[in-house]
Amino acid sequence: MRTAFAWIIALAFLTGAGRVQTRDGKTIEGEIALEEGAVRVGEVRLVWDQVRRLTLQVAPAPHIEAATAPGAVLPDDWKSQDIGTMKFKGSASCDAKGTFSLTASGWGAWGAQDSFHFAWRTLDGDGQIIAHVAKLDAAHGPVVAGVMIRQSLAADAPMAGACLYPNGQVRLPRRPAGPLPEFKRADEVAQQGWVRLTRRGDRLSAFRSTDGKYWQLVESQDVPMGRNVLIGVAAWATGNAWVGSAQFDSVRVVPGTPGLSYFPEGDSLAWGVVMRDGNALAGHVVGLDEANVRFEREGKETTLPLEQVARLIFSPLPPENSAPADHRGILLTNGDFIEGDAIRIGLLPGEWPRPPQLKATVRSVLFGARNFEIAKDVMSVDLNPVTLTPAAYEVRMGDGSLSRAKAVTLHKGAIEVDGKVMADIVEICKI
Repeated sequence: MRTAFAWIIALAFLTGAGRVQTRDGKTIEGEIALEEGAVRVGEVRLVWDQVRRLTLQVAPAPHIEAATAPGAVLPDDWKSQDIGTMKFKGSASCDAKGTFSLTASGWGAWGAQDSFHFAWRTLDGDGQIIAHVAKLDAAHGPVVAGVMIRQSLAADAPMAGACLYPNGQVRLPRRPAGPLPEFKRADEVAQQGWVRLTRRGDRLSAFRSTDGKYWQLVESQDVPMGRNVLIGVAAWATGNAWVGSAQFDSVRVVPGTPGLSYFPEGDSLAWGVVMRDGNALAGHVVGLDEANVRFEREGKETTLPLEQVARLIFSPLPPENSAPADHRGILLTNGDFIEGDAIRIGLLPGEWPRPPQLKATVRSVLFGARNFEIAKDVMSVDLNPVTLTPAAYEVRMGDGSLSRAKAVTLHKGAIEVDGKVMADIVEICKI
């Protein structure tokens, strides 16, 4: 990969919150400043030979903090209110463990006007929200609960949700709306379930899960909204004639462009290729045939010889699957790994009325040739084993790209990797 691509080179004055792990096992966090041959963490100065791992950007954990203001019932950056016309006033609270409790009447999120209770914070741009609907109290009638992104608090605002219904279904209510599925009352009310809603541009996607780890896509739709939106949890009682309640735990709001899956401790490379020499480059795979992989990065398409590529990545991977497998096959979003040979990636017909979809064709001994839709089913495809090139460092970039390097030198405000100054470095690990 080092010969196939040119890294973007720029002088980077690297300061900010970070973390250093030393060779003797200590971890020091604080403001990072680079010096000639050394790194300073707060008041502590460490020569480069003392450092095992240098992390220059420490992302905050995407979990909900309990309220800190006296008398507050929601986290500091959260609010709640009834949306639309409600027969009974709703409420929302969040305990010290981050569990949200909502009470609501209302008829739901559909039609010309919404009617439900909503607890929210703001989101700038792309992002996602994940939650476990831990309990539905339907003693007086059916209750629906889930996660939602909407343009505003207006009852007729553009919105989309990933919501658990009493019959156990997870649906994507939205505005602008399509045909509303018929609601069928269930003999037994669904008590809990995992829901997830992602926003990538105008594309809003609802997912469901049995374990909060592997996700099944329910539906995706374009719901145009402005850059700044409201994101949170919602509940309603379907009939606006009684009050129901719902509890949510494991609520996470994660800013940034989402993939099909989300693993808090997973690999930072969300889309790209892993080469057989161990280097990795962020970007999008757009095709594969018997000889080449077609790969798009920063709007430019590149052809990679298939024999040089170890893995194709279409979504963030769980930690246990971060390294390419020893055998060929495809890792699906439900966690299944199917052994076989990927023989083609390209556009194939989708289910009417959807346009052609990017699909991977995999031939296995057990199932023969099968097609898997990339946008719904595929996390990664393993093509060849990895044979690591000799290196002393692994250098991770902000987009998840990884470069194996023989030498890393610190300068004041800059990092030199194999003789080149590189920008947007987030982590360096001595191998």
